[in-house]
Amino acid sequence: MARTRLIFFLVTSVIILGGANTKASSNLWPELEPYKTGYLKVSELHEIYYQLGGNPEGKPVMVLHGGPGGGCSPDMFRFFNPEKFHIVLHDQRGAGRSKPYAETRENATQHLVEDIERLRQHLNLGKVIVFGGSWGSTLALAYAETYPQNVSGMILRGVFTASKGEIDHFYHGDTARYFPENYEMFLQYIDNPEKKNYPTQLLEKIKSPDPFSRRKYALAWAKYEIKMALLAISDKAVDEIITWRITVF
Repeated sequence: MARTRLIFFLVTSVIILGGANTKASSNLWPELEPYKTGYLKVSELHEIYYQLGGNPEGKPVMVLHGGPGGGCSPDMFRFFNPEKFHIVLHDQRGAGRSKPYAETRENATQHLVEDIERLRQHLNLGKVIVFGGSWGSTLALAYAETYPQNVSGMILRGVFTASKGEIDHFYHGDTARYFPENYEMFLQYIDNPEKKNYPTQLLEKIKSPDPFSRRKYALAWAKYEIKMALLAISDKAVDEIITWRITVF
């Protein structure tokens, strides 16, 4: 069940680079191996996985992945000049290599904010740049509001604030005007379209004791979001991205 559960977490920001061969990736810095990896225990239940790359004496930047639940990919190092920046990646609670995998207990926004601060302190960093896209931008804003004294700058891309209006736009009809085929495919998996609570309905299906059912609805959800995020992506490329994510995590 764990591998299937990863997919239903929102994936709109991590898919742009992780495992996908895109033109954008050729414009980034060269591939980079972390010089250190580790786990930080942040509660009795959760341990978060982190990776450090670039220059340990450089300006610290904390990279916040999307999702929630997407996890970091190696390409996230490539946004920054490794000679000038100390690059910190971490998988948020329940995501990527953090443990326990796909755990949603004790996993709310403020928990993730406090984990960023615990990791900053653990690594003896001063003020940091926070960098995030999609859900990562939401989390960056939440962290900066909570600990403004520890933030030297913010870089936000694909800004998403998790407002009701944004959720409704993404799931409940506005998208039908722009992506009618994708939206009609998505509605095939919704039992009660009039209720306008599509994520809740899909989540209940993913909790099914039947592994075939869990996988079916998780894949449908993931494919819908990937097509929305990457616009003109082919079905084959969508399948490649999902296969890569499942293989890695």
